[in-house]
Amino acid sequence: MLIIVNDGVESYPPAAFHYAIFRLLHRKFSGITFFIYFTANVFAQHGDFLHPMNYWIGQDMEKDGKTDAALSTNLHKAWAGLLARKCGLESATFELTDMEAYWKARNVPK
Repeated sequence: MLIIVNDGVESYPPAAFHYAIFRLLHRKFSGITFFIYFTANVFAQHGDFLHPMNYWIGQDMEKDGKTDAALSTNLHKAWAGLLARKCGLESATFELTDMEAYWKARNVPK
């Protein structure tokens, strides 16, 4: 498993950053079978959501999905809890189903 955090790169939209990681791992690092991509200090405007958001995406690189998705979910809950305690940022979790909105999401400048 590999965890990749975007902690300030605003020049790539979230989906482009995620896709670049996926392509690189798929082509060059086949031993990595699961990665988590999330944004820490980069917020994006996504679709019709009123507030800028962070992303947390667990990506299984294998067709048969050997990595338990609960691991990513539990890590995300712990991260969201830390943000809530330290920064007062509440967390909401949803399934990314509107891929067009994901690709159109843009980072919000600081």
